[in-house]
Amino acid sequence: MEYRRRRSRRRARGAYRSAQYSRQSGEGGIIGAVLLLLMTAALVYVLVVTPIGAAIVGKVFKHSAAASPSPSELPAQQGADGTAQPQGAPSPAPEVRTEEFDLPPLELFGLQLGVYDSAANAQGMISSLRSLGAAGYALSTDEGVRILASCYTTEAAANSVCKRLTEQGYAGVVYPIKCSGAVIRSQADERRLSAIGASVQLAKSLIDRLNDEAIRFDSEERSVEYASAIANEMLEKIRSCRAALSEMEDDTGALGLIEEHFVELTGCFTRFISAVSENRVETSGSLKHLQLEVIDRYCALCSRLGGL
Repeated sequence: MEYRRRRSRRRARGAYRSAQYSRQSGEGGIIGAVLLLLMTAALVYVLVVTPIGAAIVGKVFKHSAAASPSPSELPAQQGADGTAQPQGAPSPAPEVRTEEFDLPPLELFGLQLGVYDSAANAQGMISSLRSLGAAGYALSTDEGVRILASCYTTEAAANSVCKRLTEQGYAGVVYPIKCSGAVIRSQADERRLSAIGASVQLAKSLIDRLNDEAIRFDSEERSVEYASAIANEMLEKIRSCRAALSEMEDDTGALGLIEEHFVELTGCFTRFISAVSENRVETSGSLKHLQLEVIDRYCALCSRLGGL
C-alpha cells in the first residue's frame, strides 16, 4: 500500500511539472514573436525615417538601376551608311543613285587568209591553220566568212606578220576589227553598282589579257600548263561576275545582255580548257582562236547594247 501511495505522488508531481513547462514554453513563444515584430518595426523605421536609412536605401536602388542599362545605353548597330544606329532601330534603306558605265570601243587588226561563203566551205583552211599554230577563226561579216589566223593590237604588227606569210606563199591581208563601244546607265545602290562596274571592266580586261598572252605564249615559249592556268583564272572571274549579275533586276535589259555575254564566254573558256593537249603548237592555235572568239563576242555585245 505504501508503495502505491508513493507512486501516485510521483505521477502527480510529474504532471504538475509538465503543465508548468508547457505554460512557460507557450509564454516564451509569444514573447519571441512579440520581440521579432518589434525588431522588424524598428528596422523599417530606421530605413524609412532616419537619414542613415535613407542613404542605405538610395545606394541599394542606385546599384540596381545601374545594373540594367537604359535603351540609350544599349550597344549601337551600324547602319547601311556606316553610321551608328541604336539597337532595335530600323535600318535605313540603301541609298540609290544613277551611274554610267562605259564599254570602250575596240580597234584591233586581224590577219586574214581567205574569205568564204560559209564556214563549212572553209574547214580545210581552218584545219590547216590550226595545225600550224594559227587561230583558224571564222569571222562572219556582211561580205562573207573571213578566216583569221591571228589578231594584233597595232596595224604595224599585223602588217609585219602578213608580209612574212606572203613571202611563204600565203595570200594574207590585214583586216581591221572595230566596234564603237557602248554605255550602260544603271540605277541601284552602291553594292550593286560596284558589281555592275566590275562586270563591265572584266568584259574589256579579258580581251586585253588574251591579246597579251597570245603573243607571250609564242615569244616566251610558255608551257601548255601555263595556258591552261590562265584560262582557268579568267574563267573563275567570269563565273563570279555571272553570280553577282544573276541576283539583280534591270528594266533596261542591259544587265541581262551582259550576263548572257558571260554565259557565252563560259562556254568559250570551258572548250579551250578541255581541248588543251600536250602539243604546244596546237595549244598556241587554240589560244589565238579563244582570243578572237572573245573579241567577236565583245563586239556583238556592244552592238546589242547600242540597240536598247
